[in-house]
Amino acid sequence: TGTVTGFNKAGATLELGFDLPGFVPNGKVSQRRNDRAKQVMKIGDKITARVLQVDTKPYGYTKPAQIQVSMIHLPVFDADTISVKLGEEVTGTVTGFKQYGAILDLGLALPGFVHVNKMAKNR
Repeated sequence: TGTVTGFNKAGATLELGFDLPGFVPNGKVSQRRNDRAKQVMKIGDKITARVLQVDTKPYGYTKPAQIQVSMIHLPVFDADTISVKLGEEVTGTVTGFKQYGAILDLGLALPGFVHVNKMAKNR
């Protein structure tokens, strides 16, 4: 758990009780990828998060030493509860891009992903 201590354009800073400050990026504050930290929390809020990465050395001016966390808690489920079967065609909405593919909202508990090698070349 941590306490929100401030905001910047990339997310929220946190006090986690360690020597390093905590940071939750905007894309990790909720399941809805477009939510921003300022929209879902305020200074002084207590949050529960999981550690993603511990950066013990600063990287230039853009990345301080910090503990990066995520407020997105992945649901627990087993293969019998998944409503989509392997090979089934589904429709979704592209919600973001990475260098290696596209992130999709399929209306399921977790986002989908299409690797660039699986995308049609003519679209």
